[in-house]
Amino acid sequence: YIPISNRFFDLALHSSMLVFATLLLWGLLFMLTKITLNAVIAPEIGVILPIALLSLFAGFLFYKNN
Repeated sequence: YIPISNRFFDLALHSSMLVFATLLLWGLLFMLTKITLNAVIAPEIGVILPIALLSLFAGFLFYKNN
């Protein structure tokens, strides 16, 4: 939902930033899963809560832009 204009933003830079953000998010979720498997935090907090928050944020962005 980020407006892209060739006059103001480089498309390759934008794409690489989004790929980096995706890998960072996957890494965070993987880290939370590993911490949960070692029983450091509760499974509800380590796995279900981040996915639920991401889903709520995605739904908010979807309904905001439609």
